[in-house]
Amino acid sequence: MDSSLQKAIDHASVVSFDVFDTLIKRNCANPTDIFTITEKRFNRQNGDKITGFKKARIEAERYARTLEETGEIGFDAIYDNLNFPHKDKLKQLELLCEEAYCVPNKRLKAIYDYCVEKNKTVVCISDMYLPSEEIQKILKNAGYQNINKIYVSNEYKKTKRKGSLFDEALKDFSLKSSQLVHIGDSWRSDYLMPKMKGIKAFHFSRRVINVKFGKEVQKQEGLNIIGSVLNNTAEEGEDFYRFGYEVLGPFCVEFCLWIKKQMEEQGRSKLFFCARDMQLTKSIFTTLFPFYADDCQYLYISRRSIILPFLHVRNDWDGFLKFLAAVFLKKFTINDVLDWLMVEKKTFNISTSGFVPTPDTPIMLSDFKDSDDAKHWFYNDFYPSIKNRCEEQYNYLCGYMTSLTFNCNSSVLVDTGWAGTTQYFISQIFGKELFGAYIGLRSGKWKELNDSNSKAFVFDSIKGLNSEYSEDILIPAFATMFEKIISAQHGTTICYNKKNKYELGSCYVSHEVNQIQLGALTFANNIKYYINDIVPNERSVYFQSLMRIILTPTYKEACLLGDLVDENFHFSYFAKPDSVFYYARNPSKMLNDFFSSSWKIGFLKRLLKIPLPYFAFYKLGVRLRKSFFKRTNY
Repeated sequence: MDSSLQKAIDHASVVSFDVFDTLIKRNCANPTDIFTITEKRFNRQNGDKITGFKKARIEAERYARTLEETGEIGFDAIYDNLNFPHKDKLKQLELLCEEAYCVPNKRLKAIYDYCVEKNKTVVCISDMYLPSEEIQKILKNAGYQNINKIYVSNEYKKTKRKGSLFDEALKDFSLKSSQLVHIGDSWRSDYLMPKMKGIKAFHFSRRVINVKFGKEVQKQEGLNIIGSVLNNTAEEGEDFYRFGYEVLGPFCVEFCLWIKKQMEEQGRSKLFFCARDMQLTKSIFTTLFPFYADDCQYLYISRRSIILPFLHVRNDWDGFLKFLAAVFLKKFTINDVLDWLMVEKKTFNISTSGFVPTPDTPIMLSDFKDSDDAKHWFYNDFYPSIKNRCEEQYNYLCGYMTSLTFNCNSSVLVDTGWAGTTQYFISQIFGKELFGAYIGLRSGKWKELNDSNSKAFVFDSIKGLNSEYSEDILIPAFATMFEKIISAQHGTTICYNKKNKYELGSCYVSHEVNQIQLGALTFANNIKYYINDIVPNERSVYFQSLMRIILTPTYKEACLLGDLVDENFHFSYFAKPDSVFYYARNPSKMLNDFFSSSWKIGFLKRLLKIPLPYFAFYKLGVRLRKSFFKRTNY
């Protein structure tokens, strides 16, 4: 608290506060948004649907003011002049919406609490059409229990704007002007006018951005309920927690709203959230929409766990090539294949693979698929050796899916997406079309995925949806970091067993990721009361914020996220360079650290600190690398 304000309160007899946008904030962008929300809630609760309530409500208030000499009118007068169907129901519903959307202004609540602690008489002075009893109820709901009296313009026919409402407070408490301190958000009504009367006045802006991360998306059009709740509830805390609360949480809420829309449009009754990326999303979805909880399942699955069942169904050369294309980008070794299929190398006869000199010899996928020797090896040596294992895992997978009451025709598979490989493999295994709902789809790797069986929220290069996000260069730049902060803190699903259960690999639990996800879940809990009033955005503004932080981070953001550990690459930090001075003496160490860093943009930003186009440098480096490999055919 400002020392001058604290001193003024200490010497005051009475402290008065403005109410709306001072003690109270609304969880929507503008006061008149309450009318839009009232219409939405009415239409959800009643068979008779209405339109145009906001416009009619604003016009009724304007007209009612012309009938009153002072211009100050009450709530009843507004509805008396409202020519609209169901106005009695709407009148009560508007009050309920005001109560639901009004929350304490944390900054001013601390000042109010100080006044109470100092045993000061606290009053409220407001130019408002609501009755004082309703304002009192709103204040009490927000934690303001010790308001001595409320002066509201429509009841006194006097206003702060003209100064006359202050006179009422001075008269009631037999105060000199210097004994009253007033606090509010309006320069004229709450600062200049009381100052002219000799009252000590303090102005607090109504437009304060309280968030630390993602400030660039706070100013949005429309109701902006997500942004308003975020700004009104943001609080101090550990930076990882705040990052989750202020950026990841709002994005997950946007995504869950979209998932619900897809489920309803597709007429599907069950949601299956894929491990590990979608555990947080499932938790947030069931928090927001608890009545769907019984229809939501967490599906322990991975590319690794469904390869063998897939090869049981697609036990031909083309199926094997599909597996290779799903797992390896351009090249692989026989040992890589054995590792993926969890085949014991010492028990596998590799000598028949005469098309390569050793199991560790790199093989280009483009050369392998056209090799008659490789095809012969697959049919005569390789597949026969894994056939029983493929059949066993197929049966175990079917048992696991049956235990979850999985049905392709009635289910939506929810995943991050990118290529949609899991959906393709499941559809092939069960021989039925499955619908997939994704964050993003970047390529047409699987021609079987089309507009009728897959949708993406943020981007879909196949359908031209926000395709700037789906560049081959762009996704690797952010996907690893994004998956790190959103994924579950358990091991990868590696296989299934005869108990209709899954088996997991080893895991690394990150305190920092736990804090990020706790922040996201807390935000979901805070916004769930308003979720049905939110209109899903056509374009995710909070994904834009995530992309900005990952692709063009500030130095502080690079330090924060760079401290995360990427356990997929020998437990290295995402971006934690040594100093420039150290690398000047050890340039080879810098190159090694840079290339082993999973977040190269963050590495450069954290190393150099100065503002440079690091993402442009990253893209140039990727293009040069691709050009080099193309020339060398490596």
